[in-house]
Amino acid sequence: MAQVAFRPTAVWMAVVALESDDRLRVRCGMEYVYDDLVFFRAGMATNPLLLGFGIGVKYGLMSFDLGAELHSVLGVSPLCSIAICF
Repeated sequence: MAQVAFRPTAVWMAVVALESDDRLRVRCGMEYVYDDLVFFRAGMATNPLLLGFGIGVKYGLMSFDLGAELHSVLGVSPLCSIAICF
């Protein structure tokens, strides 16, 4: 897997990733951070086509993320995560 991240400003970040097992898969997304606390994300992937979006909150070492993914075959999948980063 190869990944490139670009942060043109302090609040915007873009990521592009390439994966290759038996076929090439491209993932790309954008993240906007508001006031170093709330973040908004949107992205897509190929093979199969996925569209995703979410909103999250970062506080200290913890982050809480809610989102959804639209899969070309399976439909809508809700996503939820809690992370501790240290």
